[in-house]
Amino acid sequence: MKMSYNSQQQIQMLQLARRSIEYALQHRHQAPDCVADSVPPELQAKRACFVTLHIQQRLRGCIGHLQAVQSLYCDIIENACSAAFRDPRFEPLAEKELPRLHIEIPDYP
Repeated sequence: MKMSYNSQQQIQMLQLARRSIEYALQHRHQAPDCVADSVPPELQAKRACFVTLHIQQRLRGCIGHLQAVQSLYCDIIENACSAAFRDPRFEPLAEKELPRLHIEIPDYP
């Protein structure tokens, strides 16, 4: 079953991905802890996602899961940091690239 998220949820997901990357830039590429105290229920559900990064419409990283292994909230954190710092096709993201970074979390079945 394909999951679709409303615009507010999509904004929350993209903000979470960006905040996670910003945190990791300041903490030696380590993702923030996954603490879901004030996370909306739809982001706490066990779901899989991909996080895709672009700079000037060029791929800069893409990492994700095909099957749900954890809450969507935690999957976004993990995959955003992995796309930014551990995609083997690219050097780790540099802080100077952050202002130009475009993040996508596509819907998929």
